[in-house]
This record gives sequence, structure tokens and C-alpha cells, in this order.
Amino acid sequence: MTVGWLTRLALSWGARLYTWGAVRFLLDEPMPENHLDPLPVRDPDRAAALIIAELKAIPRAVRDNITYHDAEVRLQTERLMRRYDLGGALNEAAQRAIADKQTAVPPGYPTEMQKRALELQEKTLKDRIARS
Repeated sequence: MTVGWLTRLALSWGARLYTWGAVRFLLDEPMPENHLDPLPVRDPDRAAALIIAELKAIPRAVRDNITYHDAEVRLQTERLMRRYDLGGALNEAAQRAIADKQTAVPPGYPTEMQKRALELQEKTLKDRIARS
């Protein structure tokens, strides 16, 4: 995404005007009587540097927030699709059932006839899943 020259010009002038106004505002504030407030800003250059640093951090923070939000939306969409996708759920259930049948067999089993029946059942389930 490219930013046009007019947008860049408006952003730079806006930042300059905001910095100028904020420095004037900070310098016009009266000094607190107790002088215990942390770091009272009286140096215009220091105030401008602080304001510019904060202004530069805003676009990066907004960009990071948009990226994070986009990732969250994608994650939630994938979860919902997995939850309500019947074909995917049937496929996962069939794969788990086939794996359970193949692993939970006592010694000496399955016999050759049972192995062929399992293979036929696996093929049939996969065909049904492919057609669903």
C-alpha cells in the first residue's frame, strides 16, 4: 500500500502543527507548587523531541493492532469452519475410528479375513467422505 504525496504532506504538517501547539501548551502551564511532579517539561527542544517520538510510535502501534486483529479473525474463522464443517468433522471422525481399530487389537488379531474387511471398510469410508 502506497501513501500519496498529498497524504504524506498532510501528515507531516499535521504533526508539526500538533508539536508546535503542544510545546506552547506545556510551556504556558504554571510550575506546580510542590515541585514533586516527575520531570516537569520546561525545555522546548526536549518537549518537542518527546512529542515527536510519541507521534512516530502511533502508526506502528495502529499497524500492529490491525495485524493482530486480522490474525484473531482468521483464527476464529478457522475454528468456526472446523466446528461447523460436517464433511471435515466426518473425515476426522473416520480417520480416528480407523486408527483406533488398527491400534486397539489384541494379539493374534486381526486375521487375514478381518484385515481385508478393515481395508474394504477404510476404502468405503474414504469414498463416502470424498463424495460428501
